[in-house]
Amino acid sequence: MSHSQMRLKDSTQFGLQFSNYLIYGGVALILSWVLTGCRFGNQVEEKDQNANSDTISGYYKMEPKSYGLCAQLSDTDTPTCAEPSTKTIPQDVNDTFSNPIAILLRDASNGRTQIFNPFVNNPSILEIAFDTSSRKTEGAGESSTYLDSNKECYDYAYLLATGELNDSNSGQVLKNKTIRGSFHFQWVEYHSFNGSCANILSLIKDCYVNQNNCGQSSDDANFTEHTYWVNFFKPYIDAQVISVAEIPKLVEFFYQVNYQ
Repeated sequence: MSHSQMRLKDSTQFGLQFSNYLIYGGVALILSWVLTGCRFGNQVEEKDQNANSDTISGYYKMEPKSYGLCAQLSDTDTPTCAEPSTKTIPQDVNDTFSNPIAILLRDASNGRTQIFNPFVNNPSILEIAFDTSSRKTEGAGESSTYLDSNKECYDYAYLLATGELNDSNSGQVLKNKTIRGSFHFQWVEYHSFNGSCANILSLIKDCYVNQNNCGQSSDDANFTEHTYWVNFFKPYIDAQVISVAEIPKLVEFFYQVNYQ
């Protein structure tokens, strides 16, 4: 099985199959903002020296306020949802979105901006465009990855990132960083399994339970495959929106983190 990387694009290109579920923890995602593209990388660039008035760059308070997950099974009519403690947010998300977060305007002409954790070496970079007047942003992206060699089942994945900068907390010092303001931000990762998926998902469940069931060519490859699926499903299992036994019946699922 192969696993693809996500590239974020203009969210107007994609339909939100999960829009009925995306009001969670009292926070609704706003889809009427200026729509822009964004992508991931790992290279922090120098600040745009041609920017006459930078309304964006600085360190911003970005504290997780709510975390929600939902999952829909093939034999149920409604999704199961939970809102666990923000302390259980997936580690890869915490590693990317620190508090405070560093935000660096790269190109004032189009609002191209880099967002990254300033406390780690070689951080993951979310590159996204802000409207420099409203200081708002929205970006989205999709990918489709076949889970089996016969191409009978694929995982459709969708990411959505929306946010707005403001001047609250300006001048505070947080972790030795002087804060320019706060970043109200929503991050959503959605997946749906499509096609004839029961058999391959049953094998994936077995791989999740024991790396010796992963069917790869070496112990290292089995460990890599097992680790991937544990990281993929464990947040939902820990939140009790699915059980391990229910993995073969999983149809669609998402998590959402809200920061301010």
